[in-house]
Amino acid sequence: MTTQPYQPFQPESRRRPDRKLQAIMTLGAAVLFFVFGYYEWHEVQVLKHRGVAVEATIDHIRTGKRARITVSYTTRDGEPVTATTRYSTTTRAVGDKIRVVYDPEKPTRMQVAGELDYLATYITVGFGGILCLAALVLALWPRGPSNQAPPQVSPYPW
Repeated sequence: MTTQPYQPFQPESRRRPDRKLQAIMTLGAAVLFFVFGYYEWHEVQVLKHRGVAVEATIDHIRTGKRARITVSYTTRDGEPVTATTRYSTTTRAVGDKIRVVYDPEKPTRMQVAGELDYLATYITVGFGGILCLAALVLALWPRGPSNQAPPQVSPYPW
């Protein structure tokens, strides 16, 4: 019989994090990504189907990581609106005239005409899909061998 180095007993839960809990948390994060992706998709769909194109004037431009432009325009009903959009692929200057598409039911929901962007939706839903796969792997992958020494069993039956 060989002796093994002493390892203090640790319950299974202390040795290794619970994979089911990790899988549930990962799946929860994936659901949040899917919900946010649906919201982004819905915003673009609303503008695509019931949006109205009007001419707007650029009031403010913010550059950098979170580049945005603030524009002002008048709706068909004559209501003046100032709104900010996060999508603008061409360089512009304050005071330039551009065409925007706005939602008549919520006039501050707008984007630059011709730049209805699904990119945020694709990225968000893609991350959600990756997290779903990670949750599946965590839930179904075998845990592997235990780090506990096997119990010592006597070869003698008495």
